[in-house]
Amino acid sequence: MKNTSLILAAMVLGFFVIAGYMLIFAFPSMLIWNWIIPLKFNGPTLNFFEMFGLLMLCKILFSSINNYTKPKK
Repeated sequence: MKNTSLILAAMVLGFFVIAGYMLIFAFPSMLIWNWIIPLKFNGPTLNFFEMFGLLMLCKILFSSINNYTKPKK
């Protein structure tokens, strides 16, 4: 029973972490995108979930998978 409540608590915490990430990063990015791109480049406007998906895609494509650290001098 204790493990079940611990798993449920971790899932709820994960949900709030993802929701917080969406609010902190996706909403301002969406506002900036919809302010600049349609006016300057005649591009599309994006809604909240499209911008979140675009941010996730950029994170996957451009983040480094190398955990190399420089040696200490």
